[in-house]
Amino acid sequence: MGTLPLERNSIRVDPVTHHQVPSNLSNKGVSIVLLGVGRSTVERDTAGRSHIAFCDGRIERRGERPIIPKDRVRYLSEISDTIRTYNRSVEEQGVLAIEAQALAVVARRNDDDAMAEAGRDVLASLDPRAAAILTDWDDTAASYAADATTYEIRGNEIEVETSATTLSGTRIPKVVFPGLTGWGDRVRWGLQENLPGRFPFAAGVFPFKRDAEDPTRMFAGGGGPEQTNRRFHYVSRGMPAIRLSTAFDSVTLYGGDPDTRPDIYGKVGNSGVSVATLDDAKKLSGAQVKADIVHGMHFAAAHFENGF
Repeated sequence: MGTLPLERNSIRVDPVTHHQVPSNLSNKGVSIVLLGVGRSTVERDTAGRSHIAFCDGRIERRGERPIIPKDRVRYLSEISDTIRTYNRSVEEQGVLAIEAQALAVVARRNDDDAMAEAGRDVLASLDPRAAAILTDWDDTAASYAADATTYEIRGNEIEVETSATTLSGTRIPKVVFPGLTGWGDRVRWGLQENLPGRFPFAAGVFPFKRDAEDPTRMFAGGGGPEQTNRRFHYVSRGMPAIRLSTAFDSVTLYGGDPDTRPDIYGKVGNSGVSVATLDDAKKLSGAQVKADIVHGMHFAAAHFENGF
């Protein structure tokens, strides 16, 4: 670690470069630079006391936290390996589905019971999720071809129209069910894309977009929790649906606490709200907030049901 020699009317830093890591709010390099700036520019009041508390010559050294813990440095590789493994399994399931369909077609045309039994054995070897895709395909296609369908969310059954009508009277389906005939194509599509609200949720986590819910989401946060709560009231006034997201300052996002340290103080309440305690979270939402919600770092409309 380099030293910080001082000269009259100037500051010279040794060639050692000190980097500021966003997740490290106690960076020693930044503290050294600020200490030198303070020593060279400090102003004293009539009592001769320093106005800059960190210019007492001490630099608090805390354990520097890496952005990615050592035991998780390969997390991106683990994600990519998992995806590649899944893609390979999808291809294997697709090949089995093709084989099962071929055996079923040959057995039907030749009235061959042995061939039909072999086809059923191949189908039985499919992954349960792949087998369900083939078994439920026709029923699912019929439900999306109907004028209306129902689905369940949190125990509530919701009925929606499956199509929308344009001003010219053209009927456009909200979700277009694919017209695939090959079993292999059906399995690959079901395991890689599938319908909205179904694994792997490539098209979203809900089967349909709800017409009755206003999509506007207000995003706010700054200063203290009381100030942000007042802002929430302002931006949601007159809105048909209260949908709120909270912006947190960098100190809160990285799990730090407000402090008078020079590399922390200026970030408190800047570009987001400062939430350091459970009481702060209660003030922010105006509700009885559970402690585990504080760690979630995201407050949506559901968190304001009992307060706000």
